[in-house]
Amino acid sequence: MPLTDNRVYPTILPEKTDYPAITYHRLDAKPQRESVDFIEVDNVKSLFQVVIWGKTYSDCVELTRKTVALLGALNCRLEGQRMVMISKSVCVVLF
Repeated sequence: MPLTDNRVYPTILPEKTDYPAITYHRLDAKPQRESVDFIEVDNVKSLFQVVIWGKTYSDCVELTRKTVALLGALNCRLEGQRMVMISKSVCVVLF
């Protein structure tokens, strides 16, 4: 991922990782059926927590904006997005 030089990790940030970095964790997954181009398909609707790690809060906010834009460009549905600052260098985003 060009935003973080491939520093994107599931669940846990490895020790001594350079910043910026991203961790993600699926909080919930619900099976659902939806219609795509008049074809019924089974799908899974998931809620993800994305944690943005940076040296400063402004670094986190900027990376959050870029991450949201990138996911939107990939046609991810960003329903109910919320960002919470938990320290000066960590932002949590729920998708």
